[in-house]
Amino acid sequence: SGTLSLGQTGGSSVTGFAGWQCNDNASGAACALVATNSTLWLRLTDNANSRASTAFWTNRVEVSNPWTATFTYRTGAYNGPADGFAFILQNGSLTQVGSSGGTVGVDVFKPSVGTFINVYNNDSFGFILNGAKVNTINTANASFFQSGNVAFVVTYNGRGTLTQYATYNGTTVSASYSVNIAKTLGTGSAWIGFGGGTGGSRIEQ
Repeated sequence: SGTLSLGQTGGSSVTGFAGWQCNDNASGAACALVATNSTLWLRLTDNANSRASTAFWTNRVEVSNPWTATFTYRTGAYNGPADGFAFILQNGSLTQVGSSGGTVGVDVFKPSVGTFINVYNNDSFGFILNGAKVNTINTANASFFQSGNVAFVVTYNGRGTLTQYATYNGTTVSASYSVNIAKTLGTGSAWIGFGGGTGGSRIEQ
C-alpha cells in the first residue's frame, strides 16, 4: 500500500490515488483503493498466492522533463513473502495486467520504463525496461523492504538519468540507471502507475 505525489518541471502534478484505474487477475480481490485515517492508499496485492495487479492514473503525464515521485511502501500480512512491486511509466493500456510472481504484473508493458523492488528471499531493487527487470541490486539488510514503511523517491533529471532512493529506519539505498524516457516510450507523455505480484509465497502490499 502507499500514497503518491509526483511533481514535475513545467507540467502538471499528481497527488494521491483519487481517480486511478485499478486492475487485477483475481476479479477485484487484490488491487483496491483503501481509505485509512483520511488517506487513500493503493493496495496492490492481498495476502494470497499468484496475484498480479496494476493501477494507473487516468491522465497522461509529461515525463520527458525533470520530475520527482514520492511514495510510501507498506506491507501487511505475508507468508514467505513474495514478490514485490514496480513503479512504471508506460505507453500502452490502462487496463492491462501482466503475469503474477516475480514479473510483478508489468511484463506486458512494452515499451515501458520504471523501478522495482523484490521481497522474495534476499530483498533487492532495480529498474524496469520494456517490462523486464534490469540492474538488480541486493540490499545489505535481507528484509529491508518487506519490513514495510519504506519511503521512496524516484527522480528523472530530463537528461537520461533515472534514480531510485529508498529509506527505511534511517538507512537509505539508492541506484541510478541511464535511460532516455521519451525516446524509449516513443513519446514525451505516459501513463504512470504501479504493478504488484505474488507467487508461491505472498504478501499484502
